[in-house]
Amino acid sequence: MELYDVSSDIDLSEQNKDADKLEFVDEFGLDSDSFETREEYEQYLEENGYTDEALMSLEEPEVFSRSRKSSKKVKKVVTEKAEDLEVIRRARPTQHYMPLSKGASYLMKAKLKDPNAYIMKRTVDQNKKVSYSKTATFEGFGHGQTFEQFINSSNEEYYLLGGGATETFAKNLVVMPRSTFENKVLSRKEIIFKKWKKDGLFRIMTGLAKANKTGMKLGDLRRVDAALTADGSTLVIWKELQKKDKSKTFYEISLYDMRKIMKVFAKQRAVEFKKKAKKTLKTKDKNESLNLSFANRSIKKACIGSFWEQSTKGKRSVLKPNDSFQSIDIEKYIENGKQKWRIAITSGNEIKRMKDATITRFEVEKRKKNSEREKGVTYKAFRDQICLKDYEEDRLELEGGHFMNGNKYEFLAVKEVEEEGKDGKVESSRHVFLTSIDLLDIKTQVK
Repeated sequence: MELYDVSSDIDLSEQNKDADKLEFVDEFGLDSDSFETREEYEQYLEENGYTDEALMSLEEPEVFSRSRKSSKKVKKVVTEKAEDLEVIRRARPTQHYMPLSKGASYLMKAKLKDPNAYIMKRTVDQNKKVSYSKTATFEGFGHGQTFEQFINSSNEEYYLLGGGATETFAKNLVVMPRSTFENKVLSRKEIIFKKWKKDGLFRIMTGLAKANKTGMKLGDLRRVDAALTADGSTLVIWKELQKKDKSKTFYEISLYDMRKIMKVFAKQRAVEFKKKAKKTLKTKDKNESLNLSFANRSIKKACIGSFWEQSTKGKRSVLKPNDSFQSIDIEKYIENGKQKWRIAITSGNEIKRMKDATITRFEVEKRKKNSEREKGVTYKAFRDQICLKDYEEDRLELEGGHFMNGNKYEFLAVKEVEEEGKDGKVESSRHVFLTSIDLLDIKTQVK
């Protein structure tokens, strides 16, 4: 007070902090702590003619700024060696895949304004020759961005898929026996989502708009995708919701104990089989037994935690980067005796040139006390741009992926490849590559 000849009766409350900063900006403007983000600090230096490299390259934690006004300087993470799957993206782009033994896999293809998923099997023979089966149509199974395999406590194998699409994206989650899935793909018999009640070939999860820790509906469900840990114990659900008047859009992630959900499923099936044996199973009973509703109290108890964000024009999204969501996956690990989860979200669209291909890594753990925005869990997010090895300057579109061993994350990446056509002219086509990264190389924190 004496040094700056300031009277002691001045109001130094929170509301006058900004004015205080402005008064002494010339004196303390070079202090990076005066700025919320590194990008804002560097922009200030450039605008005021400071070019001292020592100032510009201070060793501070990298931050992916959420401010749309700030320039962003994020590093690129180079993937491992990529394998061209020899699938040319034309009418039906490849969205996701399911790895099988001996280098085989299922590929799920889809396209915009089409509610169907198209699935084919890729095989590799002893001479490393690649071949594909003809596609099978899964009508109403959405954009194909949910594609997981898991085994229940009775050693029965299932696939988790998206479904209930009317235009492009899924609004339901589907549990389908592996035998049903393979039979339909290999026989190329069409499977129709709307006939789930009649055919009984799969079960659906409903009430997803309220599938969170509080049971609160943020808006009408526009899109849902999901993934499972490798042991099938944890289910993660990603949702996009919107108010009826379209004034607000929300993105939400919820984690569930999948084993508790499957216990509800097992009880429903037991009741169904019992009624079938007594020949007392009615149409109404059958329909109810096929429904894994998140309004079910037992399933609500299975929720580990949730977090969400509202989409705004002033900030970049954490849960839907660049307004582009391509896939989600989750893995569980133990650190310092605590159970934690690592989530990966891919984004990017190489057709729209302004968008970047990125992977966001979420580190999630349980919390003791709940807050308004984070229920049951807390998280940190990290994001970086992704590029293929030897193709660092090429634009990519990242698609579905899976956690493999440890921190390794394997995923599909699409890029344009120039090649000579039959007439000798150079043509560009979009090829699908299978590649991987160490997720711990994604280090730029999103704030």
